[in-house]
Amino acid sequence: RALPSGMVVYTDVRWHGVRVLLPNGKVRAAAGCALPGFFDGMGTDAHFCNPQDIALDTERGDIIVADQDNHRIRRILPSGEVTTIAGIAQAEDYGQHGLRDGIGTLARFNRPSGVAVHPATGVIYVADTGNRRIRRIFPNGRVDTWKVDSTLLYDAAPCYLTISSNGEVIGSWDDHRIRRISQEGEVTNLAGSGLPLNYDGVGAFASFNTPMGVHLNQDGSLLVADSLNHKLRIVHPDGTTQTLAGTGLPTREYPLHKRHETETVTLDHPTGVTTTTDGRILVADSKQCQVLALESKPAK
Repeated sequence: RALPSGMVVYTDVRWHGVRVLLPNGKVRAAAGCALPGFFDGMGTDAHFCNPQDIALDTERGDIIVADQDNHRIRRILPSGEVTTIAGIAQAEDYGQHGLRDGIGTLARFNRPSGVAVHPATGVIYVADTGNRRIRRIFPNGRVDTWKVDSTLLYDAAPCYLTISSNGEVIGSWDDHRIRRISQEGEVTNLAGSGLPLNYDGVGAFASFNTPMGVHLNQDGSLLVADSLNHKLRIVHPDGTTQTLAGTGLPTREYPLHKRHETETVTLDHPTGVTTTTDGRILVADSKQCQVLALESKPAK
């Protein structure tokens, strides 16, 4: 996630922590260390286990982290202190998973992947992937299970989330679809056929293969890290899906002698995407262990 200061905050799954990419290109640790585990504390004294998505609480200046294998939602304060917002608090076995609403650490999650913060209310929306639910954490610490129209969910699990200024939650699901949920709980399938294929098109005529990170642009278009298609895709407000980058082959398999012939970069299992204040697109290219800066021109 890009900060107004120009810094970019991201999770480093293999390092089990959160890092900051500075405007000068240098990287520093924000929280966590190279050892998986659970511990609340200052900066690199804290421990995470397979942290996934992050979100920014712009009102408080906090970073919200889906600490997947600890089955917790964590918070990094501006001071650098890491605390647990919700999820069982015992440290044994890195946490206890389950499905239970309640206050703070009395609630239980099962491998949460995605988080998003409502810009007006401060409510945290959680993609509780292992439970195939979207949960909500209110500012008073209360956790509930969001009751939405499940007709179009097909028992799929939410993965990564973002939220619009009017409170619509948009995310990727493990059935290779992109969905939008209104504040009233109405579900809309925005894009994706439900099959792990690789096609541009409109609505369900487009296909994804394990879409992961999502980012909502100011014009209403949605950037999608289409991980197993090794592509960056964009879903326009009219439902049209285009490829912005990637060839469909991972970088390691794309022939060296052909790389100069394509006008797009090659990607290898992209998992996250965001934009900077100057309009560049940043992609977490996980298999290459890189953060790539791209232009927003569609691939040819």
